[in-house]
Amino acid sequence: MGLAGLDFLGTLIVLGLSRLLVLWRLGTKGLSATRLDFATDACMLPAALAALVVLFFYQGDLDDRKTVAYALLVCSVYAGCTVQWLWRRKQAGPLVMAVRARAPVAIFFGVCFGVLGIVEIEKLISSFGQTGDPLVHVCSSITALGGFAFLLLFFGVGVEFRKFGCVTFFRFVPWESIEGYEWKPSWSKDTLLLQIKLRQSPAGLQTTLHPAKKEKIDRILLEHLPQCAQPTGADALQAFDLASWSERKPAERMQVPVVMLGLSGLMQVLGAFPLMFWLVAVMGLPDSQPPHDQPDFMNLIILVAFLLLGLATMCVGLIVLNAARNMRKLKNYRACRVSAVLAMLPLGFGFLLGLPFGIWTLLVLRRADVRAAFARIVS
Repeated sequence: MGLAGLDFLGTLIVLGLSRLLVLWRLGTKGLSATRLDFATDACMLPAALAALVVLFFYQGDLDDRKTVAYALLVCSVYAGCTVQWLWRRKQAGPLVMAVRARAPVAIFFGVCFGVLGIVEIEKLISSFGQTGDPLVHVCSSITALGGFAFLLLFFGVGVEFRKFGCVTFFRFVPWESIEGYEWKPSWSKDTLLLQIKLRQSPAGLQTTLHPAKKEKIDRILLEHLPQCAQPTGADALQAFDLASWSERKPAERMQVPVVMLGLSGLMQVLGAFPLMFWLVAVMGLPDSQPPHDQPDFMNLIILVAFLLLGLATMCVGLIVLNAARNMRKLKNYRACRVSAVLAMLPLGFGFLLGLPFGIWTLLVLRRADVRAAFARIVS
């Protein structure tokens, strides 16, 4: 094994031996401050052992062996952290309130990671016809796809307030471990910063949220933390007009989805005409053939298929435009939901806006107050 493989091998050995030393001290001396960690002890250590076996015994060159070993190690960490997060949620009890990433941020990361995932799947499919070890291609793609899913989950989880404590992706903090909390103005003018201070750790929890949620979070925290009858940081919010940040009305929530879906539908309609005219100009209709010659039916079939695709794109654009008009008036709830799904179909240029804002529209339409507003208009 050359020098290129010794660095990876040394990293595996150091990681494994350091954690085994901690476990040995836990077993022999019973250190109360040391706890078993599922992601590290049940997932990473066995994966590190399997990676060592791959590095020494797998048939292939050094780069292929390192790719397979790295996939084993990294995917085990992804899986272990995800399972551990689910276990923390179960320990913390029923959900009381969740502060997730804001919808535009979540949609942005979701679309980016989704596109990267589609590209990675396409690379994996195309690699099956190439030379090389198929297992190496599969391991490389699984590592990338797992990383995209892990980052999306990490950015989207936020902070959950549950019956027995607060849960983030990497931590569970019982209520009795919380000393207090503090509100501060955030870097953004339309958000607040919540900082939760812990008793025995300088690394507290913090999250940003919409000011309209402050009253509900205060009620939850004061219910479980009676010692915080007056949370710190109240003076810093005196200049922050909380009264102006009441819960938004359904019509206000629909403003951005209406505008962006309308633009998506307009792009679909306007993009359909150049597509059809370009196809006719490039492919053309079959030339006149003598009676004894067979016409080129294949070109004709392809031309008709793309013309139908252009017509379908234009029809979808018109449907989305009409749905945007209905959303602005809070009318025809079911058709609005169907149109949001149609906007996400990759039929034309409007797909670039239709995918992220179609998801956003569906999230807004799922809200109880928005559904009730549509129902009031109908009645």
